[in-house]
Amino acid sequence: MAEPGLPPVLGVIGGSGVYDIAGLENPRWERVKSPWGEPSDALLLGRYAGVDMAFMPRHGRGHIQSPTTINYRANIDALKRAGVTDIVSLSACGSFKEELPPGTFVMADQFIDRTHNREKTFFGEGFVAHVSLAHPVCPKLQNALVEACDEESIPHVKGGTYLAMEGPQFSTLAESKLYKSWGCSVIGMTAMPEAKLAREAELPYAIVAMVTDFDCWHPDHDHVTVETVVKVLTGNADKARALADQGVEVVPGDLSDKTSLEKAAAGAERVIHLVGIIQEAPGVTFKNVHVEGTRNLVEAAGKAGVRQFFYQSALGARPGAKSEYHKTKWQAEELVRASGIPYTILRPSLIYGPGDQFTLRLAEIIRQSPVLPVIGSGKSRIQPISIDDVVSCIVKAVASGGFLNEI
Repeated sequence: MAEPGLPPVLGVIGGSGVYDIAGLENPRWERVKSPWGEPSDALLLGRYAGVDMAFMPRHGRGHIQSPTTINYRANIDALKRAGVTDIVSLSACGSFKEELPPGTFVMADQFIDRTHNREKTFFGEGFVAHVSLAHPVCPKLQNALVEACDEESIPHVKGGTYLAMEGPQFSTLAESKLYKSWGCSVIGMTAMPEAKLAREAELPYAIVAMVTDFDCWHPDHDHVTVETVVKVLTGNADKARALADQGVEVVPGDLSDKTSLEKAAAGAERVIHLVGIIQEAPGVTFKNVHVEGTRNLVEAAGKAGVRQFFYQSALGARPGAKSEYHKTKWQAEELVRASGIPYTILRPSLIYGPGDQFTLRLAEIIRQSPVLPVIGSGKSRIQPISIDDVVSCIVKAVASGGFLNEI
């Protein structure tokens, strides 16, 4: 923990699905140079609830670093140079135990290091040091995380062994059964050498292993889909953010139900409207989702005194569009612009990412077809964009407070 008399600076290392911390005062991204090379990303600095914080997205925004290519030494060094006194690490993991189902947070306190292709120490030839790792986790930080999980009603377990594998491939069945027989609790790819380096840097360290699925020892593992893992990962990311901040609230609402939208918007400073469909169904049309749904949400936001309205439109939205999709997206834009609420409109093209139905459907068609299908006349132009990049754009717009009345 921080030296007596010195204010603590909490460092948070975000794993898969956690790329920012909302609700920070004076948030700013700053790059920190390190003699150990380039860190994964800049640090998000700010202050929350009276505590200075520094956030490092372990894989980089956009998830551009694999577990093997992460520069763990530079990441820990950058946090140390930023004045961090304590580190909380978040890591997506698989489970080895029935009693640790997906959605559980495990405050692991032991590690088994099976990585083999990473720089694992700050010391070397000419400056040799040996550091004790018998108890690699700070008990005070671990207890604080347990209390936070209690307050947020997050399913959790205190204690457990985290097996760190090299990756990026997952375990074979034989490996999974072996690790389970060792009594391991969870398996992940990033806690080592991170915890070792934190100890060498004299930074108290604790980890939250966020369970996304059972490892392949489990009989139901083969039935786990990408969509299932992504759903749990997204839920875990929301829970992880709740441990660090309480500035963003996700509330349910029905675009066709004005009363539910008014309740959802009450007390909100900003509304981010991402709802859209790419294919109509009985009772679910482009007009009633894109136009009427947006109309209802804009009215609810206006009544609630919302200060900024984010609307995700689409590249190609225009009044004379041939497709109903683009035409109704334009009509929704018009409603947002005429609302009197400061707005920001995003016009991404095809968004791809884990679980997106368009890409999955197209991939299935390609697999089953003897020829490669062509979209439209073959002259259509698309500019695919990752869901991570879209989220990054929204986060930047929210954090900056700018981009008002812009597209």
